[in-house]
Amino acid sequence: MHERIGDVNNVVFTCGAIVEDNTIYLYYGAADSCIALAFAEIDQILSILIEGDLQAK
Repeated sequence: MHERIGDVNNVVFTCGAIVEDNTIYLYYGAADSCIALAFAEIDQILSILIEGDLQAK
């Protein structure tokens, strides 16, 4: 929900990223008032980008 409301709607602003093993941890500004953390496996992100499959595992 935080990503949908703010000065610029439907946008996240990254604040930094950490890669550890096969996982990327992405910190981002949320709703102009807090910092949030998203994480995913790098292999899964690459699969989605290459194959266009949002349900990639």
